[in-house]
Amino acid sequence: QNLSQVSQEIANGKLDQHLNIVWIKELAILAQSFNQMIEQLRESFTALKNTNEELEQRVEERTKELRISEEKFSTAFRSTHHAITIKRVEDQKYIEVNESFLKLTNYTLEEVINSTVEDLNLFPNFSENNLLNILEKKGIIRNYKLDIQTKDGVIKTVLLSAEVIEIDGEKYILTVTNDITETRIAQQELRKERKLLRALIDSIPDIIFYMDVNGTYLACNKAFEQYLDKSREEIIGKTDLDLFPQDLIEISRFYCAKILISPETYQYEEILKYPDGSLYAVDTLISPLLNEEGKLIGIIGVSRDISQRKEGEEELKQAKELAEQATRAKSQFLATMSHEVRTPMNGVLGMTQLLASTELTPEQQKYVRTIDISGNTLLTVINDILDFSKIESGKLDIENRPVDIRACIENVYDVLAIKVERKNIDLLYLVDPNVPAYIIGDETRINQILMNLVNNGIKFTESGEVYIRVSQEKINTNNKNIRLHISVSDTGIGMNEEQMSRLFKPFSQGDSSTTRRYGGTGLGLAICSRLVKLMGGSFSVESEVDKGSKFSFTIQTKAAPAQPKRYLNKQTPEIKNKRVLLVDDNQTNLEILIWQCQQWEMLPFATDHAKEAISWIERGDLFDLAILDMAMPEMDGLTLGFELRKFKSQDELPLILLTSLGKYNEDIDSINQIFSAYISKPVKQSTLLKTIVDIFATVKQTYHTQPTKQVQINHKLAEHLPLKILLAEDNIINQEFAVAILEKMGYKIDVVNNGIDAIAACKNQNYDIIFMDVQMPEMDGLEATREIIKQLPSETRPKIIAMTANAMEDDRDECLQAGMDDYVSKPIKIQLMQQMLEKWGTKHTNINGTTSNSQIIDRTAMIVSMAETKPELVKKMTHLYLDREAPRRLTEIKQAIADENAKGLKHSAHTLKGGSATLGAIGVVEVCRQLEAKAKNQDFADIEQLVQLLEERYEEARKELIKFL
Repeated sequence: QNLSQVSQEIANGKLDQHLNIVWIKELAILAQSFNQMIEQLRESFTALKNTNEELEQRVEERTKELRISEEKFSTAFRSTHHAITIKRVEDQKYIEVNESFLKLTNYTLEEVINSTVEDLNLFPNFSENNLLNILEKKGIIRNYKLDIQTKDGVIKTVLLSAEVIEIDGEKYILTVTNDITETRIAQQELRKERKLLRALIDSIPDIIFYMDVNGTYLACNKAFEQYLDKSREEIIGKTDLDLFPQDLIEISRFYCAKILISPETYQYEEILKYPDGSLYAVDTLISPLLNEEGKLIGIIGVSRDISQRKEGEEELKQAKELAEQATRAKSQFLATMSHEVRTPMNGVLGMTQLLASTELTPEQQKYVRTIDISGNTLLTVINDILDFSKIESGKLDIENRPVDIRACIENVYDVLAIKVERKNIDLLYLVDPNVPAYIIGDETRINQILMNLVNNGIKFTESGEVYIRVSQEKINTNNKNIRLHISVSDTGIGMNEEQMSRLFKPFSQGDSSTTRRYGGTGLGLAICSRLVKLMGGSFSVESEVDKGSKFSFTIQTKAAPAQPKRYLNKQTPEIKNKRVLLVDDNQTNLEILIWQCQQWEMLPFATDHAKEAISWIERGDLFDLAILDMAMPEMDGLTLGFELRKFKSQDELPLILLTSLGKYNEDIDSINQIFSAYISKPVKQSTLLKTIVDIFATVKQTYHTQPTKQVQINHKLAEHLPLKILLAEDNIINQEFAVAILEKMGYKIDVVNNGIDAIAACKNQNYDIIFMDVQMPEMDGLEATREIIKQLPSETRPKIIAMTANAMEDDRDECLQAGMDDYVSKPIKIQLMQQMLEKWGTKHTNINGTTSNSQIIDRTAMIVSMAETKPELVKKMTHLYLDREAPRRLTEIKQAIADENAKGLKHSAHTLKGGSATLGAIGVVEVCRQLEAKAKNQDFADIEQLVQLLEERYEEARKELIKFL
């Protein structure tokens, strides 16, 4: 019964039962076995439970993984840019498509699901059965290109991949489609461009080729095929050795090998041969072709036929030679014309000068002046034509030496001042204080430009002013280069636009009436504009009819080292804080005077009304000095001076009068009575400053430029400067002129007609100076000079001065190269002839040893010998030499040596030598002569010692010369 009950419980799943053992032997054994069975069952059920729990956990995890995988697949399915579809094999209907497919076809999901390809008309020009057959045979399709049609009828090109898959025992077709429409269009465009490029390259007549690094041709154009008379297929894969003769490819192979070593572009000329054997020249350019890593992968080349160009170059070369011959012929013609015109002009102007030095009636003086003016006008025309010709032929060189721009302006005004005598014109100028004292430039050409512009201003202005303004701007802050701005304005007749448009054309003026009324060749401004261009500048003009004109130009230059001039020095203690009254009706002149006084640290009080100046004095205003202009309306300067003297004595208020040249000579006594000093216009800054300083130093002086007088000949020159002179001249008129001039100076001269006779005369007589004509029969002056130099030692041979009617710079250089010491151009001026004698007539003294005081100055020198008879002249010349000429030339010499400029050194040493000789500074003369020799040989070795010696000799001379001041 107990066994039955336990068995029933176990059968119900209750394994916690236990059968009590009865100690009946058989039953006990049975019960024990039964308990063992129960325990085993309990253990089995526990293991089974654990296994079930583990299986359930695994199922849950796998289910989760499947869900995640499905989500990933679904996300990829939906988001990929590939169009993906799934359709049943059985009915070919779509059961699933992604968003990319819908975008590709423009259908909605509802329209696609359970539809076939035929329903959607996706393949209008293609049968889907073709794809199904391929799938059936291969089981897979990869990147099959076909066109599909979208819902709105647009045809697109796609790449389709497909395979059969099985889901739950049912077969489906999975397709993946890529839209390659844009790629197809781009490929079509690329093919089109390639075709166009091929057509373009084939249409180019130049040979074009591409080869690899081994020299094998990979591509070429039609011109290459035509040149070789071979097809492209016959060329590709070949090398130069296969296509060309060995002797024609050496240059090409050289540069191809060079490009392999150094990948860069090379250009060279070579000779090619046509199949018919004809040769022609080509210009070849080869360039390296590099890959993205910069590695050389090939060579691209272009060869152009330059046979015609070579022929053209040869023709051009011949034409150039002909043009040069024509230019030389033109230059020779101009030189000959110059000589032929200047020779008679020499007679005309020379005799006019001699005639002017004689006693003449007023009527005769008028006729002589007319002849002289007309002759010089003709000479100006000739010079303009020669200058223009030199510029046109490129033979005009611009020199680069230190130039004092202020001195240039003052020199121009000095020369042209006499022209304003009969006009109510003021000549004014203002140079900005930041403009260097010296600039590097061509003084002669700057003077020429200013002379032309100022002369035009005076010519076309009846009253008012001609005003020069100079300023500067730095071109580069890193160096000394500057751009100088110079303007010349006037208050003349002015011009309209049409007239200005013709200004700079050769032989052209504003209009024909200008030429008739004012004269001129019309070359002046054309020459000026071209000179400015040669100096790196530009030219411009502003003008208004009846109001005046303003001509402006620039030049590129740089500051030169120089000794500062005192009139630029702001530190002038003698006049600092002095109150100065300025009275001038011309506003421009008044502004300049104010500026100058401020620069000298004076206190200017300016007015343009004489009555206002008087009222200031009446009310007790105090002034240390008054500067008055002479020509003023209502009350002139002289009258104003008389009025001011009623209030102030000369000691209380010194007066300075600014007066036009020669206009008020009849009032000179009244001027001297009222004024402490008077200065002729144009007023130089240096003169004005010196006058003011001297006044405050209680030294009363008169500063007045005398009006131009008749030609003055020094009739006692031979007494002060005895010389033996030889004239070599074949023209009878020129002989008579030269002899007449020299005889008036007290000389007796020998005359020969050609170079042979000049050499013979030098053998029989020791001459000091020879005036040598260059063009003479039998033997010209150049050859004669060379022979004289050969035959006579330098210590005893005469100084030879060239006389020629040629006016070209080359002629001057040719004379100096032949050994001549100086050069004068015909027509020869009396003053110039006299200057040459004074310059070269000084006796030479060797200064290699120590120079004693008695040897420093040659007392027989022209100017020094006049110390007693003409002290004012000696003082003026000495001032000019010490204050201006010598310091300037010393600076130029140092600059030329620093630049190793032999030409500049020779010029500056030569010029200083002449000025020093005039004042008898023989020590300076000798060192300058040695510097000239060094420059001639371009020998700069140990030249610093000569410069040091030159400074010592100059200092010795300066100490002696200041005794004349």
